[in-house]
Formats: sequence, structure tokens, C-alpha cells
Amino acid sequence: MVVTQQVKAVSHPLRSPRGMETNTTVGVGVTETLRGVRCIRLSVRTDETTSPERQREADDIAAATLGVDFGRGSGVREAVDLDVSASKVGPFDRPQLGGWLARPDPHS
Repeated sequence: MVVTQQVKAVSHPLRSPRGMETNTTVGVGVTETLRGVRCIRLSVRTDETTSPERQREADDIAAATLGVDFGRGSGVREAVDLDVSASKVGPFDRPQLGGWLARPDPHS
């Protein structure tokens, strides 16, 4: 699941496990409904894999808990990349998810 949000943010340094500072922006308040893209991916579809239907159900449960909206009907935001290996193909290079990540605003 990919989520974008509008937040009031505070930037402060966080310490890494080795004590090095990293600049990180931490959200302190959501100002609107979260907008998400449901991501379905399988490298090989078999009876033992988590089916696209089960992945949708799990995403819906997580989205409801987090207040994320995937859209409705023909406007649902979903990237389905079947037969795509996550170890060989990064998220930005996946056929459907890559488009959502590269250009999130046109998909609003």
C-alpha cells in the first residue's frame, strides 16, 4: 500500500543506531484524508501464494485502520503487477506501480 498525506511537519535531527544525525521530517498532524494506492504483486501465482483477492482484503483492513482512501468504483487507485519479482524489479520499475509513484498527482 502506498500512501500520500498532507501533514503539518516539524524537522529535527534523529540519531541513527551509530549515533549519527540524520535530518528527518516528522508529521505531527494529518490535515486531510489520506490518499492511497492499493498494490497487488505476485512473482509467481500458485495456490500457495497470497492471492490478489487476499491482498486486497488485507489492504482494505489496513486502509480502514489508518484512514486511507483508495477511491471508489472506476476511480479506485490500484496497481496490479502479477508475475513481477520484487527481488528483481524495484517498485519504480514495476509496470503499474511505477506510474503511480512517478506521477502521483495526475492519479488523484
